[in-house]
Amino acid sequence: MDQPTLQPPPVIPATPGRRLASGLIDVLVVLVAGVIYTLIFGSNQPKGAFSMTVNDKVVNNGGAWAFVGLTLVAFYLAEVVSGKTIGKQVTGLRVAMADGQPPTPGAIFMRTLLRPIDGVPFIIPNLLGFITVASSKRNQRIGDMVAGTIVTSADRTGPDLPAAPLQ
Repeated sequence: MDQPTLQPPPVIPATPGRRLASGLIDVLVVLVAGVIYTLIFGSNQPKGAFSMTVNDKVVNNGGAWAFVGLTLVAFYLAEVVSGKTIGKQVTGLRVAMADGQPPTPGAIFMRTLLRPIDGVPFIIPNLLGFITVASSKRNQRIGDMVAGTIVTSADRTGPDLPAAPLQ
């Protein structure tokens, strides 16, 4: 007799509003980290082509690129370890593979690598990513589409399930 195969519940994408809230928290964290980094590593040199400036402290070129690299590494490590950035943790979201399984390191690497593309234009951080999330069928940014990932609620992946019986 054939056994019916259990299908996993469908993965429900996070709403654009929750993704926006998560992204804004992450942008705020990066801005605060950038201020601290600039205050620690900045000097009173003239402002260069690519620089970060806080008051009279400036971090030029290599130092600014190092901060960008460190930020991407921090996002990568947070999502590889827990599937969540600080913003996702606060908003109750997580990264998963499109089928709901935990994300692979390779998928997280790909979505992290494409994070700067989703961040365009930098004057309005993550505008392209938000437009893509709001207009895509599964509320994915470009990095998610390429990596085969989805952002979903941290506590569930499928439709609302009945509460467990009290014991």
